[in-house]
Amino acid sequence: MFTKTVIVVYAFIQKKDGSFLVIKRADNDSHPGTWEMPGGSLNFGEDLQDGIKREVKEETGLDVKVIKPVAYESAVMGSVLRKHKIRISFLAETLAEGQSVYLSKEHQDYKWIKNLEDKNTSPFLIKALNSI
Repeated sequence: MFTKTVIVVYAFIQKKDGSFLVIKRADNDSHPGTWEMPGGSLNFGEDLQDGIKREVKEETGLDVKVIKPVAYESAVMGSVLRKHKIRISFLAETLAEGQSVYLSKEHQDYKWIKNLEDKNTSPFLIKALNSI
């Protein structure tokens, strides 16, 4: 049996008006059309905040300041190729108001929201939003 632990970090990027950034997975990527927070897996030995800043920059082009953790989740997936996935979301803000969002090829759309209106939303996004 193969086992692996993966730590995934996400940023809930909040503007001064109270809205949050969500990004939509590309149709040709995993979980197509799903709205989620910017984020991804930490590199081996990478600091949590450094990982969040790197992932946000890669996926959105934004530079952020990490404020505090807001939600976490731990789950084991698979029966033969078992993976222990630990997800942590953090509240963050952009370093400069008015920065433009530049999406990576993994995503096809973005929007600033105050509440979730789309049914195709990551359950972890809903959990994290409810924790703020």
